[in-house]
Amino acid sequence: MANYRTSPRNEVIIAARRRGIAGPAIATALGMTSQRVHQIYQAFERQNGNIGVVARRKRSHYGRVLERCETCGALTDRSVGESGKRFCTPLCANQSKRVLFAHHVEFAISLRRNGETWSHVKALLKKDVQTIQKSIWYDLERRGMLTTDLVKDIWKPANHPNVKPPSWEWLIKSTRIAPIGDKRRDPNRTVAPVLKITKRLDA
Repeated sequence: MANYRTSPRNEVIIAARRRGIAGPAIATALGMTSQRVHQIYQAFERQNGNIGVVARRKRSHYGRVLERCETCGALTDRSVGESGKRFCTPLCANQSKRVLFAHHVEFAISLRRNGETWSHVKALLKKDVQTIQKSIWYDLERRGMLTTDLVKDIWKPANHPNVKPPSWEWLIKSTRIAPIGDKRRDPNRTVAPVLKITKRLDA
């Protein structure tokens, strides 16, 4: 029988085995056969005694954790076994598909001003085009930046100058907010609505 030889790879195998990692898992990670891994730690035990495997502790299902919903921010008390859910209710899970993070709005505006198509923006953000456009519209209004010139810059970049009729017309009808400089804008509109944009949990 072969003796155990010290090497970086063999030391990794012994250390992993001591932590209770099974031979097949070690073999897969190192690109070896399970039989070869078994031979190595058998050789080690013949030469140095029992490896002393530490039993891996099973995950407890009896503890409780508080998790914050990514959409509404509500805290939900769950058992450890039920933890890992991103939303508190199916309604919030569905709503998340129609909500953009603030930094995503800025990213979408930047992409459009650099000439990217709405299809490309949609693919990157994984949101439908209507959600992205409406989020941008409300965000610009909230910041007092919803001007006709900026809207044209975002909705009709230089490489698509001839979009007719204006592709933002549906937003004026849907939101009832016309850009500054558009004759349809309500002259009494002085306070921009607050757009509820979900913030990152780590913000």
